[in-house]
Amino acid sequence: MKSPARFTLAILMTSAAAIAADAVSTTEIMLVGTFHMANPGRDLHNVKVDDMLLPRRQAEIEAVAEALARFKPTRVAVEWPADITNERYAKFLAGTLPESRNEVVQLGFRLASKQKLQQVDGLDVEGDFPFDDVAAWAKAHGRQAQIDRAMAEGEAEVNKLTALQETKTVGGVLRYLNEPSEIALNHSFYPPMLTMGSGSQQPGVKLVSAWHQRNLAICARLLQTVKSGDRVVVFYGQGHIYLLRQCLTEQPTVKLVDSLAYLPDSPAPMTQVSCDDVPAGQKRPDFGCFNIATVPRLKFSSREVYWHLRTYPTVAAANAVRGPGGVVVEEDGKVWLSQIGAKDEESLGGEPVAVLGPMKLPAAKSYTAVLSHAVMHPGDTSRIHTHAGPEAWYVIEGEQCLETPAGALRLKAGEGAAVESDIPMRLHVTGSTIRHAFALVIHDSTRPRGTSSQWNPPGTCAQ
Repeated sequence: MKSPARFTLAILMTSAAAIAADAVSTTEIMLVGTFHMANPGRDLHNVKVDDMLLPRRQAEIEAVAEALARFKPTRVAVEWPADITNERYAKFLAGTLPESRNEVVQLGFRLASKQKLQQVDGLDVEGDFPFDDVAAWAKAHGRQAQIDRAMAEGEAEVNKLTALQETKTVGGVLRYLNEPSEIALNHSFYPPMLTMGSGSQQPGVKLVSAWHQRNLAICARLLQTVKSGDRVVVFYGQGHIYLLRQCLTEQPTVKLVDSLAYLPDSPAPMTQVSCDDVPAGQKRPDFGCFNIATVPRLKFSSREVYWHLRTYPTVAAANAVRGPGGVVVEEDGKVWLSQIGAKDEESLGGEPVAVLGPMKLPAAKSYTAVLSHAVMHPGDTSRIHTHAGPEAWYVIEGEQCLETPAGALRLKAGEGAAVESDIPMRLHVTGSTIRHAFALVIHDSTRPRGTSSQWNPPGTCAQ
C-alpha cells in the first residue's frame, strides 16, 4: 500500500505536469543572447560598442532581423519592463519613437515590426545584485585574490568581445555570444561565489540567490505570457541565457530552438555576383541573385516592350489573368505577376506595382525572358558584364546603383528602370538596408543571357 506522502507526491507531480502542459504545450522558444548596443554601463564589465546607427551596422542588424524572420515568430520578448515596452513599441510603430541604439529597439522592435506584430512582450523585472557585499567579505577574509581573478577573467572576455567588432558583423558577434561554450563561460562567474561566506554571513549565497531569483521571475513571466502554438524569439543580455535556458529546459512541453541555426555569420561583401540557376531539388541560398523563371521562344510584334508587375492575393488569382509569356511567382511574402507587353496593356486586375520600359529589343528571330530575384547586402557588387538584350529592375527593398559608361543610375525601394542591350555594367548595393529586387532580361535566344566584360568602371557609384 502506498504511503499517504507518496500518494500526495504523485498527485502533485501529475497536477504540475498538467498545469505545465496547459500553459506551454507545443511552444517553440528561441533565446538570443545579446550585448548592450547602447552601452549603458549597467554590468560589472561593459563592452565598448560601435555606433549602431552607422549605415554599415544598420545593414548588419537588418541582416540579423531578416535571418531571424525565417523562424516566423508569432511573439517577440525583450529585456524591458512590460509598461515601457508597450509605450515605446506603440511609438515605434507610429514612427514617433526617438532614434535609439538600444538592442530592444534595434533587434526586438525591428523583428516584431517585420513580422507585423502589434505587441512586443516586456519581461524584465528589477533585481538586486549585492556584489559589493561579496567583495567586502572577500577583502576582510583574505580572499581578495579570488575576486581579482574573477574580475580579470570578466574584463578579458569583454575586451575580446570589443575586439571582435573589428572583424565581425553584428550577426557574427551574436553568433559568438550564443555559442554554448560562451554562455557557460559567462555563467561560470556565479558558482564560485557560493564559497564567499561562513556561518551566518553568506554574501555569496545572497548574490547567487538574487541572480537566480531575477532570472526565474523573467522565465515565469515568459511562461505566463506564451500560449500553445506560439513561436517566440526572446532577446536578452547574454548573461541571462544560461539560467533562462535551464528554466525552459525543465518545462517538458517547451521546445527550445537553437539561435545558431538562424543567426547570420560574418560574410565578407559578395563581389562578382551573377544571377544563377538553382538546380532542381536544391534549396535556394538566402543571399545572392537567382533565376526564378525562364520563358523561351518569345516573339513580339514590336521591338519596344514594357514589363508589367502586379501583385495578387493568391496564385490562382494571378494565374487566372496571366497572358502568354507571363510568369507568376511568390517572393517577399507576395504573389507577383510578371507580364511583358505593350505600354497600355489592358488591365489585369490585382494591384499595379510598376510598368517599366521601354525595353528596346535587339533584332532577333526569337527571345528568351529570364526573371531573377536578388537578396543582397549593402556593399555587395555584381560582376562586370553585358546582356544580349535589355535588362530592367524593380527594387522591392533597399537601394542600388548601376554603373555604366553613361554614369550612375540610382534606384531605391519602389523604383525601377531599364537599360539597353550590350551595355557593360556593374551593380552596387548601396544604402544601409538589405536589397530585395527583381531583374528581367529579354535576350536574343541564340546568344547567352550574360557575358563577362573587360570594361573598367571608373567608380561613379562611389561618388
